[in-house]
Amino acid sequence: MANWYTHITQAGDTLTSIQNNGGTYNVGVSQAIDATAVSGTTGTFSGAVSGTTGTFSGAVSGTTGTFSGLLTANSASANVKAFNIPHPTKDGKRLWHGCLEGPEYAVYVRGRLTGDDSITLPDYWSELVHEDTITVQLQPIGVNQDIVVKEWNLEKVVLSSSTSIDCFYTITGTRKDVPLLEVEQDP
Repeated sequence: MANWYTHITQAGDTLTSIQNNGGTYNVGVSQAIDATAVSGTTGTFSGAVSGTTGTFSGAVSGTTGTFSGLLTANSASANVKAFNIPHPTKDGKRLWHGCLEGPEYAVYVRGRLTGDDSITLPDYWSELVHEDTITVQLQPIGVNQDIVVKEWNLEKVVLSSSTSIDCFYTITGTRKDVPLLEVEQDP
C-alpha cells in the first residue's frame, strides 16, 4: 500500500502551502499569488507560470528542469548552461549543446568579408560595448593575405592586406550596459 499525505495550509484567502507525497494535483489560480517556496523532488509544469508582474526573491532550483516558453530575469546562474532542442535531422532524438563561458559579459558578431576592407558593426554596439575592449580575430580563406587590423571603433573595423581580402571574422566586446563581472566572489 502506498504511503502518502496531503497538507494544505491556508491563511485567510491565501493558500500558503501544498505538500504531498504520491499524488498528482492540477492547481489553477486566476488571481495574484505570493508563494515563499515551491519545492519537490520531481515537478512537471505544463502550461505557463506567467503574470503581468512577478518577483522571485528566493531561488528556483532543482537537479533537472525544463522551461518551454520564455523565462526573463535580470540575472541567472547555473553550474552549466545548455540548450536542448528537438534534433533537426534525427527523429525522436534531442540535440544538446553547452554554452561557451568566460570571465566577462560580452557580445560578438561574426561573418565573412569578401572584396572589402571594412566590417560594419551593429548600430547598437555604440551603447552596448566598451570600445577599448574590442578584439578582432581573422582567418584568411584560400591564400595567405597578410591581413591586419588597421583601425577600429564602435561603428566599424578597417583592415589592411597585401591582396584582395577574403576572410572569416569574429569581433568581441565587453558589455558596458551592465556592471563588470566579479569573477572570484565570496560565497
